[in-house]
Amino acid sequence: MPKPIMQDIIIKKSKVVRVINNEDVLLIRKSEPERKIPTPKPIQKSAPLYIDYRKNRSHSYVWLKIILIIISLIIVTYGVFNFFEQTNINIKVKRDILSLNKEQFISLKSKDSAINFEIIISDDQESKTVAFNESSVVSEKAKGSIVLYNEYTTKAQSIVVNTFVEDSTGKAYRIDKTVSIPGYKLVGGKVVPGQVSVGITAFLDGESYNGTPSNFTITAFKNTPKAKKIYGKATTPMTGGAKGLVYKLKSNDKDQLVTYTNTILKEKMLAKISALIPAGYILYPNASTFSFQIDENITSKEPSGSVTISTTTSAFILEEKDLVKSIIKNTMPDVAISELKEVTVGSVKNLVFNFVNKNQAITKDMQSVAFTLTGDVNAVWNPDTLSLKQELVGIHKDSIKQILEKDPGIASSTVKVFPSWKSNLPTKQEKIHIKAE
Repeated sequence: MPKPIMQDIIIKKSKVVRVINNEDVLLIRKSEPERKIPTPKPIQKSAPLYIDYRKNRSHSYVWLKIILIIISLIIVTYGVFNFFEQTNINIKVKRDILSLNKEQFISLKSKDSAINFEIIISDDQESKTVAFNESSVVSEKAKGSIVLYNEYTTKAQSIVVNTFVEDSTGKAYRIDKTVSIPGYKLVGGKVVPGQVSVGITAFLDGESYNGTPSNFTITAFKNTPKAKKIYGKATTPMTGGAKGLVYKLKSNDKDQLVTYTNTILKEKMLAKISALIPAGYILYPNASTFSFQIDENITSKEPSGSVTISTTTSAFILEEKDLVKSIIKNTMPDVAISELKEVTVGSVKNLVFNFVNKNQAITKDMQSVAFTLTGDVNAVWNPDTLSLKQELVGIHKDSIKQILEKDPGIASSTVKVFPSWKSNLPTKQEKIHIKAE
């Protein structure tokens, strides 16, 4: 039931005034002006507050879901980053130039030699057709050379001048000088015959003795045990036999043949011997020799014919890997064995080679050779990336630099770790990539 509205109440307040007479004091209360007191406004009741708890609960679920999604995304992202984690390391390898100034090396024919070498010898013949401009009436005997072998005795066997030998067709020849054939030797249970070279001359003149007989028997030894034990083999064709009007080489024709042999034929023979070099060996230009013999005594019944040129090409070849190791040791004497394995040297074939002995002959019997090398070669270090990966697996990234600096073949490096917030490298080698350049 509504309360009655209060009317404005007017209160009059009296004021005391003191009146002083002679004897009595009279207090007279004087009224003050009326003061109006505002009437209070009626209190209005507000509607009761109603809270919807269901709506608040739904808001809470939404935020919970958002938080769970964010956590899930973080977990998935972390897992993805871990799955695709990797470390990329780019290293710049050490490079240097090694200079050699007539650096001397020695190669021995031994298993323990620091530098292994081999000898290649190639004997060839070529016929060159030429025109003969000189003719004369002659009576000439064919000439050639043979090697006499002794498998009969360990003592030397003497063969005197003009001793007869004959080829497989029965043609007779004379030994040009007295020679002594060394006795044979036993090497590893095998007989190694003694041998000596000697010239022979046809018994009769004429072209019939010209040719290439191969096997010779000493006539005096026929039908004796020595016949098959002391024998000869041709080393050159039999040439020069002529009778009657024949044509011969003039000196200027021979000069042309010499020029051809020293240029075109020499290059051809060196290319042929180069093709015989086994893999892993090096042939330097100055490590080969070329010799030839022109049959200048040839005669012909015709104004043109073929002249035989006999050539011998010899090559001294070195095993490349042994040579590289020796170059590194000579130019970097303080290099450690572990570091030596990492170093490779390029351009070795471009070095200038020379025998220490300027008159060095290349033969099958060579046991030691001294030579010099001059020039610059490029040395490149090749760090063992597999071993580096094994050391880097799972380590803290602050330790990478320390491990890489231990390898003398690494000049500098850059490292990229993914994801960047990872403090340790992957625990699997395949996730560590090392690129050397």
